[in-house]
Amino acid sequence: MSHNQSPLIIVAAMLAGAVVGASAGVLFAPSKGRKTRKKVYREAEAITKKLVNFVNAEAKLMQVKLNGLITAANEIDEEMQQENNSMKI
Repeated sequence: MSHNQSPLIIVAAMLAGAVVGASAGVLFAPSKGRKTRKKVYREAEAITKKLVNFVNAEAKLMQVKLNGLITAANEIDEEMQQENNSMKI
């Protein structure tokens, strides 16, 4: 596994694999078509909710980190402007 892969990509791939596996298991199970479609739909819906929750949590974490970077950049900019102004005097 590469160190460049984000956790989001890894989790998305795992969830996609779970969807494919669950769908294949349900489709090959001896059930009526309507019942099978309901099972597939419920499994897909549950996995979709998990994925949405994970993505939302990751987005919030990324926003917090981004805000920290913006704050740090603004502080550096202010320091540089003060340094520049003190050199003009």
